[in-house]
Amino acid sequence: MVYFALTLLIHGFFRDMYLLYKQKTSVDDNAPIAMRCMCLESSIGLPTVFLGIGLAYCFSSWSITLTALEWTILFSLTLLFGFAIKDLIITFKPLGIRKEKNHGNIIFKW
Repeated sequence: MVYFALTLLIHGFFRDMYLLYKQKTSVDDNAPIAMRCMCLESSIGLPTVFLGIGLAYCFSSWSITLTALEWTILFSLTLLFGFAIKDLIITFKPLGIRKEKNHGNIIFKW
């Protein structure tokens, strides 16, 4: 669980680094927007990492064995899931899920 959550977070990190690089090299006419929101990838990935670490600690005697094909399929599905939700953000006020094509111009605030 932790591996797949970290894969989701790392996928989003590299995509965001690319978007920041692209934003610095091009002129963007869109003004920054201040919103109470968070990226959906981070909202799913970070709590799942902590949950997975907690479960691994509590159930350390359990074991799940996956074949190489199963690992490949699960990592591929994780990356496809990350690609599918890459443009989604969770807004806190009002509560909901919203699509933002480039959420690099959003100033996240609490």
